Amino acid sequence: MAEAVARAKKQPLELTLGDEAESAYLARASAALDAARLNNFFPDPRPLASHLRCLAPAVHGGLYPGLPLDVRSGLPAYRAWARLQADREVAGSSLAGLPPREVLVARARRSGATIHGKRLLKYDYFSALAGQPPVTLSALRIALRRVVPEKSTAEFSIVFDKLDLCGLWLRTTIELAQRDSFWNRRMVALTDDSAGQTEALRALVYAAAGNEAELIFAQLAATEGLQVERVIKGTIGPFFCAGVRVPAPLQPLVEDSAALIATFALERVAVDQATDGNNDPLAGSWSESLSPEARQTYLAARARWGYRVFKDRKLVAPPQLAAALTAFCRASGTRNLIYPLAG
Repeated sequence: MAEAVARAKKQPLELTLGDEAESAYLARASAALDAARLNNFFPDPRPLASHLRCLAPAVHGGLYPGLPLDVRSGLPAYRAWARLQADREVAGSSLAGLPPREVLVARARRSGATIHGKRLLKYDYFSALAGQPPVTLSALRIALRRVVPEKSTAEFSIVFDKLDLCGLWLRTTIELAQRDSFWNRRMVALTDDSAGQTEALRALVYAAAGNEAELIFAQLAATEGLQVERVIKGTIGPFFCAGVRVPAPLQPLVEDSAALIATFALERVAVDQATDGNNDPLAGSWSESLSPEARQTYLAARARWGYRVFKDRKLVAPPQLAAALTAFCRASGTRNLIYPLAG
């Protein structure tokens, strides 16, 4: 066991793509986001697809050679997204500090100096970024749904978008009620008809959001003063392609360097859900690893809060892989939407 853990630690977490592979991957990955038909329980795919295209050599002109992919998610590594976001934030001021493009072109042609050529590349790169919609690596929003004075309760919706450290994009949507009394510390600050997040709630959601939706529900429901109705978690990724970690049954499908299988998971935990269900061929359950004693505690907590869990996943893949993916899903006991990846 110790040897297996040691070997896992030695495995690289990143794969670096060269220019040609980088361009092809980014074209396919952004097209997969466009094709996935994601609802509002996922991070908005439109700015993410746009930013993926901005990572391509055709945009940065070679300023950043090699695209790092996180092998756990099959998506650009966290540092690639963070660098792109930082560049977008300074794009306007950087352009203001450069001469007009025609001047940079003339200087580059006249002198042939590397510095003028690089400044021209920066001008074009920052011009492309300046018009891009913002992508925030982490954002927490709270909205008041209604106030029930006779119950001293306020109901809220919380949406938390986050880029996970392994490159997965997550959106956690939480609907809960706060019982407001003199004895309960307010987790949500209520001012007139708007809700402002307190540091206590922010810290609680940030700490819980990296877990499965069921654990998020349990952590919040165990907090005094909160009554949780539902937790819905949408995940963009993992994307499977050559060189990243791929489930064994899918490995033959991505041996072709041009193949990409994009997956999008949705996990719903709610008290108004009739039954449990699992339509995700890639998901197990964390509760399966519990000891008998811990499992009894877990089942007692489920009975106390009365929630049910449903998991689903949709896929985007080249049409020629649809039959094999359908067979894989059926062998896993699931029936999943598989959208075609064009090109």
